[in-house]
Amino acid sequence: MGTDDNPYDITNIDFEVEKMREFFEWSMVVFAAAALLQKRPFRAVIMRLALSTFAVALYVVSMAPDVALTEAMIGALLMTYVYILLLRSPKSLKVGFIPTRLLFETHPWGYD
Repeated sequence: MGTDDNPYDITNIDFEVEKMREFFEWSMVVFAAAALLQKRPFRAVIMRLALSTFAVALYVVSMAPDVALTEAMIGALLMTYVYILLLRSPKSLKVGFIPTRLLFETHPWGYD
């Protein structure tokens, strides 16, 4: 039984991780270009979802689980949900500004 038959041999693990990292990076480039070149907005949202999913995989391979979890929750799930909401009803969602008082406001007579 040679060393090639050992299923627990991890001598080439760094090479395999680099191959996976390179695959995820190139996949992200492809899906980013595909998202930019889409003519239909819904397909662009799906391409952006795929891009974010590959970013999550890249962060996991890079041993950054906290960043991967944040990207999965914010980038993949929340932003895709917001984009689909905007595509379904663009006129019913209004973005506005609510003026609030700052901690220190300048006035002609000084700070308030």
